[in-house]
Amino acid sequence: MEKVINDESIDDNEGIMHHEEGVDFIPANIELAGLETALVGVMSREFVLKSYLDHMKDKYDYMLIDCLCG
Repeated sequence: MEKVINDESIDDNEGIMHHEEGVDFIPANIELAGLETALVGVMSREFVLKSYLDHMKDKYDYMLIDCLCG
C-alpha cells in the first residue's frame, strides 16, 4: 500500500505469499502499523486499499479481508 501512496508501480506478486494448498495471502507486518501513521496526511486515504485491490482483482475469483476492529 505504500507504493500506492507514493504512486509507484506494483509488481504482480509483491507482498503475496503462495500457500501449497492454492491459497494466496498477504500477511501483516510491523510496516503496516507504521503505514497507519503515514496515511494521516494522504489525500483520499480511504481509497488506498481499494486501489491496491483493484490492481490485484483480475488474478482472483474472491478476496477476503480479515480485520480486527478494536
